[in-house]
Amino acid sequence: DSVLYTAFAGSDSITGSGVLFKLKFVVPANLGGGFIPINFNYAIFNTGSVYVHTTSGGVNILAPHYGDVDLNNIVQAYDAATILQYLANMIALNRQQKLNADVTLDNTISAYDASIILQYVVHIIDTLPHTSVTLASGKLKIPDGAIQPLGFIELPVNLVNGNNIYSFEAEINFDSEILQYESVVFSAALSGYVKQSNTIENKLIIVGAATNPGISEGNFATVKFSLKPNVSAEDTRIILSKLRLNENAVVANSDTALISIINSIPGDVSLPTEYLLSQNYPNPFNPATTIKYQLPEASHVTLKIYNVMGELVQVLIDEEKPAGYHHADFNAARLSSGIYFYRISSGSFTDIKKMILVK
Repeated sequence: DSVLYTAFAGSDSITGSGVLFKLKFVVPANLGGGFIPINFNYAIFNTGSVYVHTTSGGVNILAPHYGDVDLNNIVQAYDAATILQYLANMIALNRQQKLNADVTLDNTISAYDASIILQYVVHIIDTLPHTSVTLASGKLKIPDGAIQPLGFIELPVNLVNGNNIYSFEAEINFDSEILQYESVVFSAALSGYVKQSNTIENKLIIVGAATNPGISEGNFATVKFSLKPNVSAEDTRIILSKLRLNENAVVANSDTALISIINSIPGDVSLPTEYLLSQNYPNPFNPATTIKYQLPEASHVTLKIYNVMGELVQVLIDEEKPAGYHHADFNAARLSSGIYFYRISSGSFTDIKKMILVK
């Protein structure tokens, strides 16, 4: 069982240098670390008249030291911080570090691994690895907003219906040709979390971990952007492209904020002074379009789509909305071409506009 015999033959000769073949091994789960030698007994080319030089090698089996991410043979809070720096794309980890970092044995490196290490350091849990995972719940929401030339916008990132959040990983994408990232300020409710943030081109990464859940509702963080000079666009989108709480499944593109660009007198953008329903864009459209509206005060808003027969097609919005600038995306992929109408109601304000679906 410890000897592998191989033989090859073909109609064309082999010349040059390169990989002749590869060997694949399965490592038993109970095998400890160490170097496993792989030796050539002999090698023969053609009839054996040509000398073949062989070089033996082996496989180095990495034995994990769970929690020791910085490889100093001690499990410390700094190991948790090292995981967060890795997740924020601030540092790289080698194979041994990645093996040590996966303390929950789910074959991923997550901020929850950092939380488990912190819990181990303060003796909330006694051993590593720790495979008992607590599921979390909650959503992050980013409201729409508006920005003017030379101005800034501070977007709150709010947590809704949060529970058992020991760790978080989030990525926020923005158009770096339109917006300049300025800063992120975490909520005081996250003061018990070890946190890291980093920007890479058009993406903001925020990660954090704690020994105990510390937030369930309200402001999570505030992200500040400025408008780049000479922007001609009318609006831009900020997308929550990734969210992972504890070791829940990763949720992609869970929320979108539409930022209107108001090309008027530079300065801070105040709340709108009147109700307004804008024409959808693009129009005609296929199959998706965006409807923007503004509210001078908080109110209950309904936004409904109708066909030319006056029949209700879809309810886009039916909820309380704060004063400010808002949007709704309408996807008509399942509808046929034709004319449709959208109607907004907010307090005593109502308005109707026409849009055209062309497929």
